[in-house]
Amino acid sequence: MGASISVVAFNQSRARVSVECSRLSALPAVRSGAVAHASASPAPRRKAAEEKEATGVYDEMLETIAQRMSEIPKARIDSLYHTGRRAAIMLPLCTVKGQPSVLLNLRSQTVGTHKGQVCFPGGHLDSTDECMETCASREVEEELGLRVRAPQSKNLWEQEWPKRPYFPHSNILGRLPNCVAMTGTLVTPVVGFYGELDWVQLERQYNRDEIDDVFTMTIEELLNPANIVHENVRLGTNMPAFVSGRHRVWGLTAFILHHFLMEVMLPSILTFRINAEARENNAAAAAAAATPPPDARSQSPSRLTFQ
Repeated sequence: MGASISVVAFNQSRARVSVECSRLSALPAVRSGAVAHASASPAPRRKAAEEKEATGVYDEMLETIAQRMSEIPKARIDSLYHTGRRAAIMLPLCTVKGQPSVLLNLRSQTVGTHKGQVCFPGGHLDSTDECMETCASREVEEELGLRVRAPQSKNLWEQEWPKRPYFPHSNILGRLPNCVAMTGTLVTPVVGFYGELDWVQLERQYNRDEIDDVFTMTIEELLNPANIVHENVRLGTNMPAFVSGRHRVWGLTAFILHHFLMEVMLPSILTFRINAEARENNAAAAAAAATPPPDARSQSPSRLTFQ
């Protein structure tokens, strides 16, 4: 899948993306209830206002991401190119000390396939899974102990998803196009948002039979071209790899992550910023229109004072 944004446009956008990532990073992690405090605790009213503003900004950004994913074409992959076996992975967005990030894990040496490889939580569809979102969510809970907040009924998914792809009460944001693993399995990537990570809890609860390590990479780090290389894997195919994290991200995981960044995250950040600037400009114009010109103020009658 080719990225629709050229390398030139991507490089030109780096400074703007960095600024916007920093702006999002400064917001409190309201999803988990963890609020970033200043050295002195703000008054309760001010604190409530900050939390409300941060919640609105995060909801708007997440809805922008979900809307973008709902618009991406999802072509059907012919059965000639896969075995018919289905799997789902979860691309877990999160925040770490307020920094928008992606959560990844390193598979153990005891699992059946992909030993010692960096991957997203995920696995094969089984008979208890009502949909691919359920499959991905189940795997996240089994591997990382993180629970999903989403409708459990397949009927609800099918009825509500086309109307509004992002549920405020859910951390499921949508699907990316299907892709085929080296094993021939047809993989459905699902994207979710898990809020501010509690690392102490996560370190204690992740499944060590399947995972050797869990780590994150920030969105700003992932969008930096200096941290991305393209490798000739086989048959002349160039595949992206991310080389700045604790572990090298390559293969299908890097392919899915790169596609998400180029086709969803970067356009969403820019759209979010454009909308924010438009609101700021409209507010400034409205304030200017409501302020009488200096001549009008000077001609207004003076206020009477009584001694």
